[in-house]
Amino acid sequence: MKPSFIMKITSVFNHLAVAFLVALIPFSFPAAAQQEIGYIEDFALAENREEALKQLIPGTEDYYYFHALHYQNTGKKAKYGEILTQWKKRFQNSNRRKVIERRQALLNYDQDPK
Repeated sequence: MKPSFIMKITSVFNHLAVAFLVALIPFSFPAAAQQEIGYIEDFALAENREEALKQLIPGTEDYYYFHALHYQNTGKKAKYGEILTQWKKRFQNSNRRKVIERRQALLNYDQDPK
């Protein structure tokens, strides 16, 4: 066998290996997306959301978001206010907090349409 023939085969093999690895990339993302959706599903479907909230790490944005959402859903205004105050101190420019605050404004619209 000629050295150039071996180099061509090696080159083709390398290209096939790279193509195979690139083809596998999309299959790694659904697993990550499934994990991302996992807690939202746990929270939404939980019979006891207080227990589901215990899975979250205190001080994270998810912790504040889901606790605030739970307190809104259950009408616990004092706890909602406390968690929102903590959240504002920890994450001053949080878009997720703004979503919760806008949601609260919509929930309060009947009592305060301003």
